[in-house]
Amino acid sequence: MLAPSVPAGHILLQAGLQLEWLTNGLVAAGMHEVVVSQATANAVSFTEAAAATTGTAAAEAGGEVPGPPHLWRVSSTMFAHANSAVTLRPLLTVTPARLSSAAARDGRPPPSLAAEGAYPSVRASEQVMAELRGIALAKS
Repeated sequence: MLAPSVPAGHILLQAGLQLEWLTNGLVAAGMHEVVVSQATANAVSFTEAAAATTGTAAAEAGGEVPGPPHLWRVSSTMFAHANSAVTLRPLLTVTPARLSSAAARDGRPPPSLAAEGAYPSVRASEQVMAELRGIALAKS
């Protein structure tokens, strides 16, 4: 698991398969996964312990004992898909030499492009259906 670190004032965007297709694999699609990290588990334990301490103090003082802590998470998701009638094809025509040159200038390793033909032209609707069949959400 790779825990993202997003600087203040920035937003994290996760690329999907259609963006990967359009960039010839230069922008790789990410896998969406929600996990409970150790940091999250620690925060839950801390919140529960704080609520228990507050409840004990309130009971000893003859006051009202609060209920269990309310734990919540905010996740804002936005999905964008190409129109189903649009043909997906790589729009990125940069050469490997140009990528290597730009990466070297920035002090980074060069990214890799997909092999020739890895992203053939396909209607967006067909690409989506292939993905749905691949995860057994559509019949073959």
